[in-house]
Amino acid sequence: MIKAYIDGIKKWRIWYGRTRRRDYWLYVLCNLLVVFILYTLASVFTLLGLKTLSILTFVATYAYAVLQIVPTIAIDIRRLHDTGRSGGFYFIQFIPYVGSVWFFVLTLLPGTKGGNYFGPDPRDTFVPQDSTAPYSEYADFSGKE
Repeated sequence: MIKAYIDGIKKWRIWYGRTRRRDYWLYVLCNLLVVFILYTLASVFTLLGLKTLSILTFVATYAYAVLQIVPTIAIDIRRLHDTGRSGGFYFIQFIPYVGSVWFFVLTLLPGTKGGNYFGPDPRDTFVPQDSTAPYSEYADFSGKE
């Protein structure tokens, strides 16, 4: 669980490639747990009358949330790539009422089997996951010119 979370943060600049469904949801779960713990601490400090600690914990909670925006968008886009969709589908969630549900369903869908336009299948253990360039099944990796 922690490995998926740390990998998600480390790959904050990687907007290409694919992320497995399991790794995506473990990352989301860890994010939710961190925010829940920080928010709970802030609430406990408020109830105990520890105003300074409460304010600091609320600030830490919001700072954490802001710092997670870019890594979360990156992993969302890589998850969409795994299902064979472009990163533009990320904006579906901004459609009122149905967008968030639609995006949620897209993240639940299984990834395409084998390589797709966005990269090799992340479930294949023999494929290096830290490639430096976008992958296309039409690209020639044979070394011939």
